[in-house]
Amino acid sequence: MINIHFVFIAGVAYWIFGYALAFGDDVGGFVGSTYWALGNKPKKLAHWFYHYVFAATAATIVSGALAERCNFIAYLVYSFIISGFIYPIGSHWSKSAAGWLAKGIQFDGDKIKYLDSAGSGAVHGMGGILALTGAIIMGPRIGRFDDVDGKPKPIRGHSVPLAALGGFILYFGFLAYNGGAKGTLSNEGDGNEIALSIVNTIVSGSGAAMMALLLQRYLSGRNGQIPKWSLLTTINGGLAGMVSICAGCKSVEPWASFITGCIAAIAYMLWSKLLLKMQIDDPIDAFAVHAGGGIWGVLAAPIFKSGDGIVYGGSRASFVLFGWNLVGVIVYIAWSGFSGFVLFFTLHKLDLLRVPTRLEHSGLDIPKHDEPAYPGDKLTYIEDLRAATRGRRGTMFHLGMLSRMGKLNKSFETDEDEKNSQTSAPCSPNVKSRRVSRVKFGSVESPIRRKEQDDSDDDKEAVNGNIIHEEVRIDSLDEVKEENDEFDEMTDEPNGNELNHNIKVVTISETGMKDTNSSEL
Repeated sequence: MINIHFVFIAGVAYWIFGYALAFGDDVGGFVGSTYWALGNKPKKLAHWFYHYVFAATAATIVSGALAERCNFIAYLVYSFIISGFIYPIGSHWSKSAAGWLAKGIQFDGDKIKYLDSAGSGAVHGMGGILALTGAIIMGPRIGRFDDVDGKPKPIRGHSVPLAALGGFILYFGFLAYNGGAKGTLSNEGDGNEIALSIVNTIVSGSGAAMMALLLQRYLSGRNGQIPKWSLLTTINGGLAGMVSICAGCKSVEPWASFITGCIAAIAYMLWSKLLLKMQIDDPIDAFAVHAGGGIWGVLAAPIFKSGDGIVYGGSRASFVLFGWNLVGVIVYIAWSGFSGFVLFFTLHKLDLLRVPTRLEHSGLDIPKHDEPAYPGDKLTYIEDLRAATRGRRGTMFHLGMLSRMGKLNKSFETDEDEKNSQTSAPCSPNVKSRRVSRVKFGSVESPIRRKEQDDSDDDKEAVNGNIIHEEVRIDSLDEVKEENDEFDEMTDEPNGNELNHNIKVVTISETGMKDTNSSEL
């Protein structure tokens, strides 16, 4: 959902501000100043479309590093600012012919210009540094690192097959992304140059993917452990390889693109391990893939440039080009690091960056958007008994999507009912239409209530005037079954005000009864 919004937000931001700052009439080689909202529109609007995709990409990279804990309003703000201001200003330096990096420097009567055809540094490098800055300021996800020794603890994604599908979509996208770097199609020689870009992208990505696969298998087999073939590492390795070849996609030979990709995979894995050592939580390795691969790619382009790169004899001009590209790397790191710090630190100070702890535990689809990401899966709504026993008005509801591992992911929604007692609240409106399976709660000292789908509203049991609503609600089932519906509660304190709920829940999916899971609330 976040990336869908990025497409729209970047479209507005790049239309109003971004393109003008990137490609408007030059001011000192640092920024453009015309074409605001495409007024006095440029001759080739296709040029706007191509670079709009770059702007959206730079902002999208950041979202992966902030996943599972970033406030939605922060997504909206930073995607607008990155695609409308931060990226366009930086891209003007190398993508606009009038930019100071693109104009280059004089050496032995020749112009030495920054070499980065499809944005290894200007897009991926900047996006990766922005992602790292945001991840550092936001901090790691709850439970990502051990509280005692600081070692990382795995937080698994929900679907490896979907991750693989996303990887393939990106792979195919890179073919157009790098192939389009030429910018023209009808001139003599354009076809060969585009074909070379596409071939280099495939070779670099393939070499990187295989290198990452083999390296991860070797690393996973150390210390007497059984070696593993990692699909997720292979996907990210391939992406790092394609990122790295963006800079030299149309100026190096296929053998050089293979070497570039293999080294990019090593860089990706080194950065990924280093960030974990530093307790920096980047859920999808956005920095390691994009900055790790991108920075190396900018440096690799002058090394392997066909005909006159460093490996072809090491002329003085080739080393000057390497130095000029290195200047570009340093400047892009400084610009994106500084602007990212200002952006994310401001959001942090305004308390807009990170969601509350309870929402981070639950996921944001229901509490923030009222649109479950997986409405066909088993859903469990359980009232927060702690709130009821403390006598709060308007108790909270837990939403748990039960996984096969038996974990209950808690979500919360509040509601209030003037007609009920002070400690009671009905189900919130968005769950009233769901089917109800029978649930029984047993407790030593807490009130007990039993509710079935066919029970009337009068069928209520109350103890000491407290009515507790406990319900399991499941979507899209013709018949709702139950099993092991006993729920045990144990009091932690003699007065019974704090309850530790060890709850067994029947997990039901579209195909019927699956398993009985237990989870502690």
